[in-house]
Amino acid sequence: MIVPLFALLDALFYLAHVPLCLAFCLEWRDGPRAGAGLTVFDPAAARRQARRRMFRGKARKKRRTRRWRTALRILGRAKPRVDVTGRLCLGDAAATALACGGLNALGRALAGPLPGLRLDVAPAFDDSLRASAQGMVTLEAGHIITAAARCGMEQIIGRINTWKSAPSKPSCPPPWKTFGT
Repeated sequence: MIVPLFALLDALFYLAHVPLCLAFCLEWRDGPRAGAGLTVFDPAAARRQARRRMFRGKARKKRRTRRWRTALRILGRAKPRVDVTGRLCLGDAAATALACGGLNALGRALAGPLPGLRLDVAPAFDDSLRASAQGMVTLEAGHIITAAARCGMEQIIGRINTWKSAPSKPSCPPPWKTFGT
């Protein structure tokens, strides 16, 4: 009985540490282009997917729904590691250097409250206006599961608290306060 229990615990431990890799590519030359790829275990495959999808047609616009808000709330609590590298050219060498320095300083300032963030923008001194960024968001499956459970519990507790504080009868003053005043 003890061997299957330890085998199950071992399997759950390894499943909780499975990395999910979300790669994205953004590019602006003649117009904006974007692509994203999601894989398990392999960041290089996610980058290849993102590059392939970037050159397809225009992306569909999606509406934000409650599911998106919940997914973003869970993602914020899941401790993601975010690595973004990019190149920027504004057409003017001084403006490009100042913009890259400002973006790198912003990345270092955001690394304090967001410890998993790394931002690196390199200048490209060309004649044309262009920008490109590639990034990777890496999450462990166990972090997603615990963040989803925590968000679910907070929503349940919030609904219970609003139910408790809602008056069940219309509020009216007691009869002894209406007489004699």
